[in-house]
Amino acid sequence: MLRQELPEVKSVLGKLAAIGQRGPGAITFEPVLGAGADLRPTDANLSELAHTVDTLRASPVPFTTDRRDAALAQGGTSLGGAFPKTAAHLRLEGDVIDRREILKGGEPPPGFAPCLLKFARSSDEAESAVEFAFWLMAKKAGIRLPRACLVHDGECCHFASERFSRYRRPAGTPARRHDHTLNGMLHRRASDGAIDYEEFMRLSRRLGGASEAQECFRRALFNVLATNRDDHGRNHAFLYDETDRSWTLSPAYDQNPQVANVLIALTWLGSTQIPTQFASLLRMAEIGGISPKTTREIYTQVEAATVGGWRAAARQAGVPAAMITY
Repeated sequence: MLRQELPEVKSVLGKLAAIGQRGPGAITFEPVLGAGADLRPTDANLSELAHTVDTLRASPVPFTTDRRDAALAQGGTSLGGAFPKTAAHLRLEGDVIDRREILKGGEPPPGFAPCLLKFARSSDEAESAVEFAFWLMAKKAGIRLPRACLVHDGECCHFASERFSRYRRPAGTPARRHDHTLNGMLHRRASDGAIDYEEFMRLSRRLGGASEAQECFRRALFNVLATNRDDHGRNHAFLYDETDRSWTLSPAYDQNPQVANVLIALTWLGSTQIPTQFASLLRMAEIGGISPKTTREIYTQVEAATVGGWRAAARQAGVPAAMITY
């Protein structure tokens, strides 16, 4: 198809053509429009990008339709979520890395990892540090996670995590994995209402057996104890392995404090009340085929990482003292 015959970005086909090869997961679209091919990585100034994001946040109407379509065709990502983000290639070499320039587009060079970088607000320096502290707590809790770090652009830090739908084959060539959200697996839209952890547990056990049921239960406990109430069906996902044609839980992502007096996303055994009795934890574990002994072992580890580990994780991440106490 000739380039001049490509559909406009405002159409469904136009949006797919603009995403081209840059979207999440393994699905790509041809022919591409604008920068959708992303053949080679290019340098971008991280601080300038962050200031641009701040300007857009402050504007009551950041994009007209024409500007939005032009930005999408030029090379915007299809990565959703409430916070502005970009795909970048980074060397993940520690908890905090200094990067004035980042690589965007194309495939990552050797030694670089494809990452998702969330832009912090210049007015809220604790934002990225808190998310990294939660990543540290989840790691201590034994949860499967992507590699992550804070990226300092000379002015502030931004949270970055490795994209788990990208990997390298043994020969070193880049490859993609299919990923599917919990919402998608259950054929639910966001507007369909809450999903229950019981459904999540049964699906994890059916797809991946005992190991995935335990991983699901560990994440459920973490979200309850760490006050993550934004644990909706798009914040959980499954990865497909084409070699053995199997699904497993993806590494956990988007774990942040979202304090509420009730469960506002995934419910617990049909209730929006936060579970306070160990019996309800045992019941959830039983659905996943997890023994009472293993349930207590998982609970002890997650409790130590969250209730007992917040202050240490927050200090390591650089969360301000006032925010740690809050």
